[in-house]
Parts: sequence; structure tokens; C-alpha cells
Amino acid sequence: MKNYEVWMDQEYIYVRNSAGVTATKPISRYQRLLDATEEQRNNFELSACGIHWYELDVDLEFDSFFNPQKYTLVAC
Repeated sequence: MKNYEVWMDQEYIYVRNSAGVTATKPISRYQRLLDATEEQRNNFELSACGIHWYELDVDLEFDSFFNPQKYTLVAC
């Protein structure tokens, strides 16, 4: 299993993979994350596949950060 490091600031979600490559996504693309409190945003869990915010019902796959061309759906 690959290891990932995840963190956020007010504008972006950052993911660093085990090779040291960092990818980002703007929080503004995800309305539920945008509307969430900082505490809610920081209340996530990591799995082998991605990041999960159970309270907010948001899931982002790690692969979507590093291969965004494969993930063309727009979040609502």
C-alpha cells in the first residue's frame, strides 16, 4: 500500500505520495467542504484508496489528485 500525507489550508487540499510528489485540489470545487467548518474539514480518515469525510459525505480518491484527467465529473 502506498503512503500518503494529507493536509489543507483555507484554499487547497494537498496530497503527498510516497515518492514525495505533491498534488492539490481547490476546496472550492467541493461545496460541502467549502461550507464546512475547519474542524469538520480536518475530521477526515485515510484509506488505501483516498480521503473520507464521513460527517460531510465526501470521498476523494488519491488517484484523482495525480491523474485528474481520469476524473471529469463535477462535484456538487
